Amino acid sequence: MNRLIFNNGGQPVYLDDLRTLQEAAQTQMAILLEGLSGDESVFLFTKASCELVSFDNETLKPTLKIARNIVVKDGILYELPETTVTADSMESTIYIGFKTIEADVRTFEDGQEHACTQRHEAYWSTVKSSPSMVDALNLKTLWALVAPLINNNIATPNYRNINVQWHNGYTGKVDYKDIGDAYRVRINAASNNFEWEKYGTGDDNTAIFSFNDDSFPYSNRTFWADTVLGVGGDTSARESKGSIYNHEGTVHLDPNNIISYPAVCPVRAIFEIPK
Repeated sequence: MNRLIFNNGGQPVYLDDLRTLQEAAQTQMAILLEGLSGDESVFLFTKASCELVSFDNETLKPTLKIARNIVVKDGILYELPETTVTADSMESTIYIGFKTIEADVRTFEDGQEHACTQRHEAYWSTVKSSPSMVDALNLKTLWALVAPLINNNIATPNYRNINVQWHNGYTGKVDYKDIGDAYRVRINAASNNFEWEKYGTGDDNTAIFSFNDDSFPYSNRTFWADTVLGVGGDTSARESKGSIYNHEGTVHLDPNNIISYPAVCPVRAIFEIPK
């Protein structure tokens, strides 16, 4: 970035100094926008939107009011004012055009006249009258360009192992991770037992495992989840859907899903529990 250094004592000022002052901020903004947008030279701040004002039943042409927006082209910000247009149909393409207006013409000491201000403008149109015009609906938004950069730098939570005591000969792995508004749980377990064993004081003999501690937030809270039961084999034709539930810290198979014996009932599940 170029900057002027100011000193007391009657510092001379030249036109190039004024140019440096003017271009410094614009250059920094262009660099920032380029860093955010990547290879996109033209993009909108927000998604283009419009509303139907009226519809001519004779010409079948709609009149649309297009909302105000901001468009960036080659590092320069243009305001797109709210505009009302008449389109050929509701499917008509809406274009964005760009123009540069020079004004404030002054007479210089050498007798020549020059414009002393320059204004960049953008506008909505239903007609593509210049090759530089772009289709508004095909433009990406600033958020669409920035979101991937943010997501790539957000740490992905890892699965945490859940310490459990297995029942009915089951062994495997149970883990979970915090995904923000829910806990995602994975269960992958299988057994070699050829009969169901009773666990606890009740009549239920469908226990898969019990939580050994309360490190998992729902270890002592009731929850239900769908699961896949491998019925005597690993092929999809031998799989069926079932349910599991947690009761007082022990996860059971729904008795209605019991298939013969544990060895033909491997349990595989991935589910989410809302917080």
